[in-house]
Formats: sequence, structure tokens, C-alpha cells
Amino acid sequence: MNKIRPWFILILISVVVFALPVSAQQNQPVAGTLLASLAQVLDSIRLQLLTLQQEVEVLQRTGTNIIPITPVATSTPLASPPSSPSPSPPPAIPTVTVLLDPLSPVGGPLAPGQSNNLLTIIRLTVAGGSPNLNGIQVVSDSANANTNVSNIKVWLGSTLIGTLNWQGFNGLQYYAWFYPSTPITLPNNSVHIISIFGDTPVGAVPGSTFRIGVGGLNFVAPGAFISGLPVYGANFSIQASGAPNAPTNLNVGGLVTPTSVPLVWQDNSNNELGFEIQRVIGLGGGIYSAIATTSANVTSYTDSTVSPNTPYTYRLRAFNAAGYSAFSNTLTLTTPALPPSPVPYAPSDFFASVLPTQLATTSPRRILLNWRDNANNEDGFIIKRGFNPLFFTTIATTTANTNSYQYLFYLDTNSIFPNQPYWYAIQAFNAFGISASSTTSVITPP
Repeated sequence: MNKIRPWFILILISVVVFALPVSAQQNQPVAGTLLASLAQVLDSIRLQLLTLQQEVEVLQRTGTNIIPITPVATSTPLASPPSSPSPSPPPAIPTVTVLLDPLSPVGGPLAPGQSNNLLTIIRLTVAGGSPNLNGIQVVSDSANANTNVSNIKVWLGSTLIGTLNWQGFNGLQYYAWFYPSTPITLPNNSVHIISIFGDTPVGAVPGSTFRIGVGGLNFVAPGAFISGLPVYGANFSIQASGAPNAPTNLNVGGLVTPTSVPLVWQDNSNNELGFEIQRVIGLGGGIYSAIATTSANVTSYTDSTVSPNTPYTYRLRAFNAAGYSAFSNTLTLTTPALPPSPVPYAPSDFFASVLPTQLATTSPRRILLNWRDNANNEDGFIIKRGFNPLFFTTIATTTANTNSYQYLFYLDTNSIFPNQPYWYAIQAFNAFGISASSTTSVITPP
């Protein structure tokens, strides 16, 4: 809606007032007309003022500021009110994760009177800070732990924390607390190894079992969040009365080749029936498997089932009708890699076996030959046969194997006679030459 502005109204009134005397002197009728026009203008002004007053009242009732205010610029910013200091964040609490180390012993029999047995290896992983270790609690939940284990030694890395016997039984487990002379700082993002050793006293209970672990850790302020406790190692047993003494001094007995490991040891008993040799692939962790059993009084064995450039760990124990001895020391080694050679390496583990006659189809008997391929550059294998170990005749030539270090076979179908000894020889060959021979023999049944 258009409004008559105040400055426009003042100009209009001034013009009318100025012109009114002039018009009255010149012409009386014109003066009357002007006065009438002025009255109309004044009525219009009155109506406009009433309308403006009503709009002002509406704006005042709604709280609208009808007077514009222009802010005054200032070169100095207003000062902020002083703020209170922020509280300091609480100190970070480190975390310590406790696990059984992969290299922890796998258990087994221990002889009474045996000292300084490695029983458990525990791994601590630290994150989120550097806590200060002030105590390690060794525990056992086995009923005979107090008679089967004594002189417990706790090592943190290469530091001996202490040597103690059991301090008490809390209704669930035997325990002993080991405290360092001063708290030991475990740096952030680090791994630490706790090794626990112990003796098996002469009075240890034959046939009983026990296990050792860590049940608690103590840290000085601000402490640490600990997860994984308690952690136990493997079960050990006290060997039965009458079992043989454990062998010792397990060692390498000669040249280790890519495909063979000679072992020797000391026999410490006079009542064993034999020795069980165990092996695990790797540097001591994992599950051992028995690879051979010898007769009594044997003190050497050659493992010819190894692969080149592979780590192995060995141990052995004696046995008789009463049970097994404790294990010997462990021996860890890595077989050498095969050196580059243009002439293929000779096959190994060569043996022959007569197949049952019911498996034969066109001849009464067949002889199955198996061997291990130790080369990866052969063109094939030459198989020879003879009726004595001095003279051989080539009976077959096979093609190369695509994968080295695999076991291969060949079926001899050449006129197998009953009750006859046969000698076989095998060689690998390629364009550079022929390998050494591997030989075996078999006697056919009547």
C-alpha cells in the first residue's frame, strides 16, 4: 500500500499556502476551488496518518523494533570472558595380554630327582603404556604339585626373578609369589617371556601328573588391565618306578645333508627295551611325532626322511615294560639347501615289495618299486634289475617327475619267479649325466 511521505506532504501544503493569496487577489472563484482542493488533500493526509498509526501499534504489539539501528564498527574486538582451565585427562592404563608361548614344552614324563626342568613358557604382550611389573604368581591346580615340584625358578627374559618353593594352597591351587627387587618397566608395544623351571624331587609320586602356570601379575600404580589369566602349560608326569633312565647328550653324529640327519646319544640305562625318536618340523614349537623306534643299547640313528633347507627339532626317550623315561635334551638344526648341479641328485628311500598274487593280471607276481625324487632337473630315471648285487640289466626308463622331493613308483612286470632274490638299482639322468645309484633288494615268496 502506497503511503504519502511526510516530506511530500510539507511541500504540498507550502505550495497551496503560497498560491492561495495570489489566486484570491486575481480571481475569487479560483480561490474557492483551491480551498476545496486543499480540504480534500487534508482529509487524505488524515486518513494516511491514521493508517500509519494503526500499523505502528501492530508492530509494537508483536515486539518488532521499528527503529533501525546501524551497528557502530570498532577497531578493538570485545574481550571474551575468562574461561576456566580444562581438567587434565586421566592417565592411560596399559593393557597386558597373557598367553602360552608357542615354544612352551609339550609335556611328558619326568624322572624323580631330575633338576631344573623347563615347565612352562608364558608370553606377555604390552600395549597402551609402559606398566611397572612388581610381582609374578606361579600356580598349579594339580593335587600332587607340592610333592612333584620344588625349587621353582622364574625368569623374565634373561633376568632371574627368584627361586622359591610353594607358599600355600588357597583351596584351588598351590601358589608362590615372586617379587623383583625393584619394579620392572615393560615398554609400550613390547613382548616379554616368562620362563618357569622346577625340580622333580626324589619323593615325587610315580604315575602322577601336574602342570604349572601363571595365576597373577602385580603392577604398581597406575596398574594395568590384564587379560588371559590364569595360563597353564602342558601336563607332565612322574615316570613310573622301574622305567629306564633318560638318554642324554643327543647330538649330530656326522655330516648333515639336504636329505639326511645322523643322530647320536648316550644310553644311561641297562633295562630299556629300546628308544623312541621324535621329531617336529620347526625350531621347537608344535607337536612332536615318533619317527623311529630302535632296539636296546642302540645309540645312533639316521633320519633319511628330511627335506632340504628345513628346520627340525629332535628328542628321544627310552622305554621298557614299566613305561617311558624322561625325554633327552632337544636338538634343533636346519638341513642345508640343495646346491645347484647340472647332474641330477640321486633318488633315495628306494625299496621294493612283492604284490599279492591276487593283484596280478597277466603274471603270477609283480614287484612294486618306490623311491624319492630328490632332483628337479632330471629327464627321467633308469631302473635296473639283477639276480645278484654285482650285475644289473636295465629293465625300464621312466620320464621326469614334474615336482621334486616326491615319492614315485614303478611296477616291475618282467617275469617274476617264485622264491627268487632280486636286486634293483635306480639312477636319475639328464643331458649332463647320470646320478649315483640307489639300490634295494627283495625275495619273492615260494
